[in-house]
Amino acid sequence: MSDELGRRAFLERMAAGLAAAGLGGCLGRDPPERIVPYARQPEYVVPGVPLFFASAFVRDAYAHGVLVETHEGRPTKIEGHPEHRASLGATCPFGQAMVRELYDPRRSTGVRRGPEPSSWPAFLRAARPQLGPGRRLGVLTGPTTSRMLADGLARLAARSPGLRWFAWSPVGRDNLHAGLQRLLGAPLACHARLDRARVVLSLDDDFLFLDPGRLRHARALAQRRRAELASAEALRLYALESFPGLTGAAADHRRAARVHDVPGLARDVLRGVLGDPVDDPWLAAALADLKIAGETGLVLAGPHQPPQVHAMVHATNHVLGAAGRTVVYGQRLERQPFGPAHSLAALVTAIARRELDALLILDENPVYTAPAALGFADALAEVPFTAHLGLYCDETGERCHWHLPLAHPLEAWGDAASDEGEVTLSQPTIRPLYDGLTAPELLAALADDPARGRDLLERTYQDTVPAAADRESWWRAAIHDGRLPAPATPVTTAVASDVLTTFLSEHVPSDISSPDLVLAFRPDPAAWDGRFSLDPWLQELPRPITRLMWGNAAFVAPDTARALGLVHDACVRLRVGDRSVDAPVHVLAGHPPDQLTVHLGYGRRAPVAGVGFDAQQLRGSDDAWSVAVIAEPLARPGGLVVDRHRGGEDQPGDAHARWLLRGEPHPRLPSPALRPESLHPTRPFAEHAWAMTIDLNACIGCNACVIACQAENNIPSVGPVESARDRALHWIRIDTYADDRGDGPRWRFQPVPCMQCEHAPCEVVCPTGATQHSHDGLNDMTYNRCFGTRYCANNCPYKVRRFNFFDYPKRDEATLPLQRNPDVTVRTRGVMEKCTYCVQRIRGAEIAAHREGRSMAAGAVVTACQGACPARAIEFGDLARPDDPVLALRRDPRAYALLAEFGTRPRTTYLARLIDPNPALRPAAPPEED
Repeated sequence: MSDELGRRAFLERMAAGLAAAGLGGCLGRDPPERIVPYARQPEYVVPGVPLFFASAFVRDAYAHGVLVETHEGRPTKIEGHPEHRASLGATCPFGQAMVRELYDPRRSTGVRRGPEPSSWPAFLRAARPQLGPGRRLGVLTGPTTSRMLADGLARLAARSPGLRWFAWSPVGRDNLHAGLQRLLGAPLACHARLDRARVVLSLDDDFLFLDPGRLRHARALAQRRRAELASAEALRLYALESFPGLTGAAADHRRAARVHDVPGLARDVLRGVLGDPVDDPWLAAALADLKIAGETGLVLAGPHQPPQVHAMVHATNHVLGAAGRTVVYGQRLERQPFGPAHSLAALVTAIARRELDALLILDENPVYTAPAALGFADALAEVPFTAHLGLYCDETGERCHWHLPLAHPLEAWGDAASDEGEVTLSQPTIRPLYDGLTAPELLAALADDPARGRDLLERTYQDTVPAAADRESWWRAAIHDGRLPAPATPVTTAVASDVLTTFLSEHVPSDISSPDLVLAFRPDPAAWDGRFSLDPWLQELPRPITRLMWGNAAFVAPDTARALGLVHDACVRLRVGDRSVDAPVHVLAGHPPDQLTVHLGYGRRAPVAGVGFDAQQLRGSDDAWSVAVIAEPLARPGGLVVDRHRGGEDQPGDAHARWLLRGEPHPRLPSPALRPESLHPTRPFAEHAWAMTIDLNACIGCNACVIACQAENNIPSVGPVESARDRALHWIRIDTYADDRGDGPRWRFQPVPCMQCEHAPCEVVCPTGATQHSHDGLNDMTYNRCFGTRYCANNCPYKVRRFNFFDYPKRDEATLPLQRNPDVTVRTRGVMEKCTYCVQRIRGAEIAAHREGRSMAAGAVVTACQGACPARAIEFGDLARPDDPVLALRRDPRAYALLAEFGTRPRTTYLARLIDPNPALRPAAPPEED
């Protein structure tokens, strides 16, 4: 029997899921009914034509607007919402992987009481005695901007006056808010406006990865560094980093600094803008630039830095005059209670004092994410009644008396705010696969108000409906748009001079007990705090700069590794007090000395044993981002899985990922028009000639294009064993090159898809004619002709072709095939795979233009990688159109072809990166000329 899930089987499973959901009829769910194929097809459903629904991706409370592509009721792809101010039509890797999480077969499918299956009615019967006057109920959530959730808790608190709300996030922004509270005396939030900035100094703030406005920042950074801008107009970025990140790689000047050296540097920055001399030449040059920039200057600090650092940084912005211009302040948008009385430590204390009769944990996993020093797992066992609502029966779900399945965001109604206050709405894009509820629906059921999700949403925002509007029409428009017009109101702020004097004179406390060797903690680029560690798309995605896959490591600088006797890809035992973990060593150039850095999110124990080690075991308290550590070398291999289809420190990047100095004459680059002598026939342009240009000046190396390509083109994940053998199947890779230009390593990223060569070396060696040239210049693959000789891969100078060693799609469980794009062939084992320029989108646009009797407009085809890129670094178009932007870009002085001397005539070309160094900190060596 075929393992494929056909339409009939899919409908049967949907009917079974609906019947199971009917068991919770007391929760107001739809009654059970039999689903049958429609006799009259709805006018808006056309087989083969996708529908798009506005929704939201939420990470740590803040939302980005997305569009969910669906094929006959199956979400298959996430796109950025072009009209949402936080996404601007782009996505991040986490947002792209959202659709894979929906179909994860390890998701919780039903209510469990301990290890035994149960039901929603049984849970409600058990939970209701825990509610009411005199009962002491605790609720633990993460940070949230959801008004639905806050209103649900308020209604539950009205029934249970003893309710206490606690909030916890292992990677929260509490230090930032505490610093603003201390400086400005109010619970405010800040929003960086890079589009207005001329000089930016980042003090250990990887805002291109960590910040809720990261997509907007990437777009603004690219816009403010356009090639046509003069050096005096373009944004210049300085970065001090305790770990190499995307922001440091994008910087014009970068320097490594230990995490506990940043408070002293923040004080020096504040003193410097006030006029005091600064001894450090690097910092003095940056401060001179900042003072010249004035109100167009901007200083930022990482969310893991202490509150005093954030207070000093924002005091610096006020002195510069940047407040209200490059940094805007508004009311804090999170709706959870603030302060130590509502922290995870306070919850543990309340349990120890027997102050809680019941505890409800909503979509959090504190048994895993809480620092081991808090002892939360042991404390949880002391609560008489515990219930956990989550997508997975994870470490916390296993320890609670009840585990409740959470509805996935793509299955449910919901709301959240963007970092600038725009309310973002999410709607169901598929019938629930399992018997799950959202947190607001669960709270409503506990409060004896079992309303449906949409009813709760409309009730929550009924005060926003204009009095003169038709209610139903207004709501249809709001849901269609996926957002409500509710931006944050700017707040005018001022800082008293005596506050500045206090900051300059006081000692900045540190949680480092010994300065000899420091262990710093960071969220992982693929797992974050652990909530994404089960997604194979993300785990197989090579991390920026480190290129690590499937796990975490202890990162250390080369000099420190030699001093400690640590060897790359060997193990080290990290000791903090009486706790220890064993970790593989990753020696990383550009890492600060006398410090090790570990990423959170690995070493999972449930629902399955995961890869890596659990760094949370070494954290000392609920807000510790760095601790003193003892490192003991171990004589056993670490087993790192690192992507080796890339550049590196030992490879000359100047010949590939080119860079130029802004404002100076450009050296000669290998032009895309270069035409070496060739035996290949020259093919004239037909009706179309598709081409791509990638601007390395805009690319930030975030990997959004890589995972968007994977989602669009049904690219399977191969697992850690095959990845360690360099068999990952990504159709586009991010080559990373590092070199030292005087002030530390500088990283450059170069996305490399198939070059779609006009004189393709792969075509002439294929014995079966499986790879051929199309009429519009594409290098096509005919999979049923290919039998895997791999001659084409050997003959490709760009190494962009992948061989499918095993039949990976066959091992997928029943739900996973639902994600596949029906417009793309699912490959079997033994064939070559590569980028196709999203040929299915090209043909779809051609068919639509032909059907409507018109010619294709410029920009009619947007490839998956192009659509996902937050910096708009990728341009795709038609060389046969004289007005197409991609043709103009190929004529740009920065344009060049990769390995053009080979005579391949690639249709994919690049624009060199521009670096704008401070004249006082000029690079040690100029770029090489051909």
